[in-house]
Amino acid sequence: MDSNEQFASQQYWDDRYKKQDNDLPAEESFEWLKGWSFYKDAVTPLINPSDHILHLGCGNSTFSIDMLQESGFLHHVNVDYSPNVIEYMREKFIAHQLTVQWHVADIFHLTQTIAPQSFDVVIDKGTLDAFLTGFPDDDPWDPSEQCWDTVRRYMKEVDAAIKHGGLFIQITWSQPHFRKKLLEVTGMKVTVIKVGVDWEYFVYVCRKQ
Repeated sequence: MDSNEQFASQQYWDDRYKKQDNDLPAEESFEWLKGWSFYKDAVTPLINPSDHILHLGCGNSTFSIDMLQESGFLHHVNVDYSPNVIEYMREKFIAHQLTVQWHVADIFHLTQTIAPQSFDVVIDKGTLDAFLTGFPDDDPWDPSEQCWDTVRRYMKEVDAAIKHGGLFIQITWSQPHFRKKLLEVTGMKVTVIKVGVDWEYFVYVCRKQ
């Protein structure tokens, strides 16, 4: 499997984050869709320094660490379904263990790991995109019922994690005419911020009613 479809496979990510003979993963850090400095002017006004923030499918991204160090956002929980990457990131950033946590979790069963309505903000940077690569034959204008089912299950767990009035922030390349309808499936109010000049990235700001 060497197409984008591999990004929907847990085995792909476990293999990608596996430690090598030097006890380090082959890839120590990677930022999908750019890092915090690229988005902070757009996102900072939306959230408070005291907000509790959940990062979905964190991988080996330092997005939460950068939010802490560059902008003073104090409370972060990172989740990923790869034990390999969670173990590595927890050890790497042990100095920040009081403010930045790392947990193994299946996003489609998120409330088995975290308490419902415990976060002010949930952030997804490319994670839903990865799951949607599992439907390579879908027409983006008319997603299959299997695709819709995946989105509904994903958004149900996201919705359950967020406090009333809280935010789900989804960062993606996917344009509004494809993505907005998917994010509205649980009744959140969705607005869009465009970031970038030569190449546009989209920050979807979804508020739980």
